[in-house]
Amino acid sequence: MSVAEDMGYRSPPSKLLRFFRRSRDQWKRKCQSAKRENKSLKIRLAKMAESRDRWKAKAQSAAAQEVAFDTQVASRASSSAAKNSVR
Repeated sequence: MSVAEDMGYRSPPSKLLRFFRRSRDQWKRKCQSAKRENKSLKIRLAKMAESRDRWKAKAQSAAAQEVAFDTQVASRASSSAAKNSVR
């Protein structure tokens, strides 16, 4: 009794061997492909997060400058209004 018969296979061991090797190789390729894609997506996500953080910092800086500019304009307007009322 052969190993193939012990396991319940009726095909010759050489055919089974080819089939199982091909099956294993396909599974390995599929797994490696998924790992590559996962790694590239992780890298892409990290770059997008960095970009988002840079743009967020830029937007916050611009908002702070806008507030500073608005207060500066308001103080100049109030000081010019005070000068005009004194005259």
